[in-house]
Order: sequence, then C-alpha cells, then structure tokens
Amino acid sequence: MTKLGNIVLSTELPIDDQIKKAIRTHRVTVLEYDGSLKTECPVLNFNTTDLVFPSEDGKLGSLVMLDYPEGSSVPVVMGIVPDSENKLNTIYQNEYQKKFTKQSENCVISVSEDALNGNINVSILGLVEGKSNFKINVGSVQGTAKAEIACQGEMNIRSTKNLNLFVEDEFNLNVRNKVNQEKFNNIKCKLGVGIIVTDEFDNTIITNADGVNILDKNKNNIKMDSNGVKIDVKGKADIIISGDCNLDVKGKVVLKSPDVKIEGGELTVGNIKNPLQGFCQLPLCVITGTPQTVNKIPSI
Repeated sequence: MTKLGNIVLSTELPIDDQIKKAIRTHRVTVLEYDGSLKTECPVLNFNTTDLVFPSEDGKLGSLVMLDYPEGSSVPVVMGIVPDSENKLNTIYQNEYQKKFTKQSENCVISVSEDALNGNINVSILGLVEGKSNFKINVGSVQGTAKAEIACQGEMNIRSTKNLNLFVEDEFNLNVRNKVNQEKFNNIKCKLGVGIIVTDEFDNTIITNADGVNILDKNKNNIKMDSNGVKIDVKGKADIIISGDCNLDVKGKVVLKSPDVKIEGGELTVGNIKNPLQGFCQLPLCVITGTPQTVNKIPSI
C-alpha cells in the first residue's frame, strides 16, 4: 500500500536536535495526507540529508512517498516527491555529489551521483499503478551483443513478487571453489538437451528427454527412463527399513548371487507346499497317510 505524506517535526526536542537525530538514525516523522501521524519511519533508497526539514514546528517539510510492508503499521519512506512546480530539479550538493529528479503525474524518477561515497542510485517511484518500470536493452543486428555485470563483492537481487529469468538458448550458473579455482558448482540448462547439474566434487544430475540420470563421483548410478529404473552400485549397498516393507512385483523375480543368506524368524512362502516334514520328503506319509508338507519354514 502506497501513500504520500510530509516530513514534520514534533515538540519533544529542539528542531536542530530532531534533524540531527533523523540524519543519524535514518528515521523520520511523517504526516500523511489523511492526517495520520507516523513516527520512526525508516528511510530507504536515498540519503536522509536529501530531505527538507521544516524550519519550525507546525510547518511541512519534503513531500515523500510511503510504502507499507506487509503486516506493518509503520511505513517506509521510499523517496522524495518534488513540488508540482518543480518538474525538473538538479541539486549540486558539492563538486562530488549531484542529484537529478524529474516528476510527472505518473511517476518520479531520480538519479544521484555520489563520487564522495562511491554511490550511484537510480530510483523510480510510480504514482500510478503500472507506471514504474526499469528496462535495460542491449542488442545488435547480428545478434552478437554482449552485456556484463561484474561485482568484486556482494550482489543482491531482491523482489517482493516474482523473479523471472528468460533465456532462449542456454543458461549457465557457475559457483567457483575459492580454494581450488578450477572446481565449479555448475547448473546448465540448454534447449533440447535438458538440465545438467554438476558440483565441485564431480557428482552429476542429468535430466533430458529420456529421463533422469544420477551419477556420483564413485560411479554409483541411478538411471530412470522409459525402460524402467536401473541402479548400479559399485561397492556395498545397505537398505535399512524401520517399518513394514511390501514388495509387489507383477513380473518375474530373479535373485542371482554366489551366496544367499536369509536371516530372521519364520519364513512363509504363500500357499505353496514345501515338503519339509518326514525323512522321506514325500507329500503323504506312506505308512499313516498324514500330510507332511507345509508352507512355512521355521526359524533354525
């Protein structure tokens, strides 16, 4: 929610002390157009020294744009709105600092150059919905234009709504290992190829038209495609299940190993009768005719 208001002073402190406190804390008192008085309003995107404070109590200072963060009752001061009679304003604070401001009924645009502190600030404040846009276009007829942003420090991109990135051919994101400069964490997205994620430890995840392939640095591999799932383990494999396990196979099951060992309690094999009773191993006792087949193998 965006509103307009004026910088005002209170009667709690002398005027000079109030101005010094506002500049020091970057917080001001604002009287909104509807008469609401807001104190301790944070100042963002520009220097508090750019504000015009009233010369005496009861007067109005700079007209400012206010924005209410979600869930907050205290607005944030986003920028200064020039007087309606001052459509174009360039302020030379000194030989190092300059601020250009232009206003219309739709928006306020300001650009400040601060060679003293090493800052360039561009601010676009929309007074009407849809009238606050910032675009950078770099192109060439041959399609060979290049744009580069280099920052030898921290870079932050912040959006209160969606952040969209559109690339027509290939996208690469690389994070370099500070110790081993030849190692990268890499995400590559290429049209018609898919997504390839490789970390600095040589683990790889590949998604493409066939399916998904996960390969670790030890060459253990999980491959999922139209043929099913194939798990290739180069060393030892442990599967630990804390609860019940149901394995439902619609086709044949083949267990191949030079040495198979099943540990646990009683083993039940469906309704298939296994001749386990009697020394003769016949389904019926030849003497008594008693059935001597069961489908359970007792624990030994």
